[in-house]
Amino acid sequence: MLYIRVLKYQLACRAAWLILAVVIAYNLWVFVLTMTICVPIQAFWDPKVRGECKPGAYMWASIGLHIATDFLIFCIPLPAVYKMRLPWRRKLGLALLFALGFL
Repeated sequence: MLYIRVLKYQLACRAAWLILAVVIAYNLWVFVLTMTICVPIQAFWDPKVRGECKPGAYMWASIGLHIATDFLIFCIPLPAVYKMRLPWRRKLGLALLFALGFL
């Protein structure tokens, strides 16, 4: 949301909206899948209920999506930083500042 507000570079704003939609969609997907890994569903939050919980490969997929979107979010402002009229040291410093967000 900060990128949408701060960056006036049209491609960056569109990319930020797209990534925001992807993040919302896959977080809803992961939430639903996480809540339904146990049969019956109550076994997920109530240890007294006998049930079977099998976290599957989707957990690795969700971890991969988290990492991929973090990297894409990191890359959004880089073209705008590259086009700025600043000395290369300041550009590098600004890029490194955005890289801190990636960590």
